[in-house]
Amino acid sequence: GIDLNMGCPVDKIVKQGACSALIGQNALVNEIVEATREGSKLPVSIKTRTGIKNHQTEGWMAHLLTLNISAITLHARTQKMMSLKPAEWNQIALAVKLRNEINPEIKILGNGDIESYAHGLQRIEETDADGIMVGRGIFSNPWFFTDNDFMPETDEKLNLLEKHIHLYTQTWGTHRNFNILKRFFKIYVSGFEGAAALRADLMQCNNEEQAMGAIYNFRNLGGK
Repeated sequence: GIDLNMGCPVDKIVKQGACSALIGQNALVNEIVEATREGSKLPVSIKTRTGIKNHQTEGWMAHLLTLNISAITLHARTQKMMSLKPAEWNQIALAVKLRNEINPEIKILGNGDIESYAHGLQRIEETDADGIMVGRGIFSNPWFFTDNDFMPETDEKLNLLEKHIHLYTQTWGTHRNFNILKRFFKIYVSGFEGAAALRADLMQCNNEEQAMGAIYNFRNLGGK
């Protein structure tokens, strides 16, 4: 299917009339959904937020639920909230209530501040949503979908980092700057002795060979 992004809160995108700027633009949203369905012949879903400055959940969802779509992923924040304030999951519960009244066939997925697999299940239980969408949570914990008590060993973290580095290089080669990858290093290189020093070394690397060398040296120095 095709998931339409009507939720990105970034100002430079919203100023172009895209993503969160579409909230409340009912006639235009109708046209976009119908054009997407007609052009693709695929199921259409929408990811959005609860409003612009204030929650508009009731009116906005009431409209979306009249459309010929398969699912709605609702981020429990307004556009202006960005990610600066906690997600307000009572808005997800309200969306589910409206769905049950207006169009029970549409799936409702909740999004916002899900910290773990168990936390996601808890939110589903609390709101009666059909599921959750995970965003930033997976970037802070690549083992998000494992048991809550699971703590990977240092070697496992470094093995996955090496795989990530290799796949990045294999996929993008020299077409993308290696520095883009560096923001992910802390995900893997933390919580063990010598992690800070290894991160510092990795931040000086400019390609796969150098990064793999830094990890190799760390292992051989007994940091694991």
